[in-house]
Amino acid sequence: MLDSTDPQRLARFWAAVLGYNVVEDSPGWVVTQDPEGSWPLLVCQGINRHVQHGAESPQGNKFHLDVGLAPGHHATVDEVKAEIARLEQLGAHRVERIVAEGQPIHWVWADPEGNVFCAPGL
Repeated sequence: MLDSTDPQRLARFWAAVLGYNVVEDSPGWVVTQDPEGSWPLLVCQGINRHVQHGAESPQGNKFHLDVGLAPGHHATVDEVKAEIARLEQLGAHRVERIVAEGQPIHWVWADPEGNVFCAPGL
């Protein structure tokens, strides 16, 4: 579940990022799911901005996802560049580049409401 000031917009964003479909769209409540009907679901729920507290995101970043490639797949530079462009086109923006010994380079991103997530990077 992800708290959101605009659950329809945020659900569309995450459905596009994850390749999910919207399976329920009600006022204040949107459910997305893998096209094959498997788990996990991602639910965006409407909240009242001034009731919540947090740093720069209105709801205090109630989740953190790592999105990426299938396990065992080693991305080409072109694949990573294409994914970066796709995330930016969807409305995400890069926050911080992470380089850690023994780990692939990745970026911390923010979705349209400031919730952070990680994705492969260069």
